[in-house]
Amino acid sequence: MAQSDDAGSWKANAYVVKSRLDLFNNFTYFLSNPLRGDQFHQHDDRLLSGGSLSRTFTGWFAGRLIETILGAQGR
Repeated sequence: MAQSDDAGSWKANAYVVKSRLDLFNNFTYFLSNPLRGDQFHQHDDRLLSGGSLSRTFTGWFAGRLIETILGAQGR
């Protein structure tokens, strides 16, 4: 989302990410456990969210157009 006015503009965005992972590893195969193998299971289930908000100021300094941005992000 963006909104402009005479002094500059505001920008905001947000996100949500849901991820799931099932990872199976077997680096040594049957070295440590000759009957069942050495495989192990790693499960990951995440929900992340975050966003940012910034304010852009435009103006003139020493005869040049300048742009200053202030903002914050969170996760």
